[in-house]
Amino acid sequence: MFTTYKNINELENAYDEERKQLNDAFNQLDELRHQTRRKCEQMYDHFLYLKHKMNYSEDAMIRMTRIIESFDRETNQRIRHHEMKLEDYKDELRREYLKQSDRIEGDE
Repeated sequence: MFTTYKNINELENAYDEERKQLNDAFNQLDELRHQTRRKCEQMYDHFLYLKHKMNYSEDAMIRMTRIIESFDRETNQRIRHHEMKLEDYKDELRREYLKQSDRIEGDE
């Protein structure tokens, strides 16, 4: 990953750039999680409004709540899965950076 860098400054710049991209990806996932939670709350509020206006039964309320919770749970699982992949990549990135940094310092 970082084997092409022979100068410590270039290596540090490349590592910093990769870390910035990782942080951006984490921020995007956090934003997605927030948007999903907000969307679920909106769906629930809309359903409560319709339930009141159209006299939906309690069974309908329970089913809709389960659907919304299922959607929220599945979305959170997918987001956590992507976060775990990013964490693994972050660890690999750090190991490769340290390995190449040691090589460069050993050559000097």
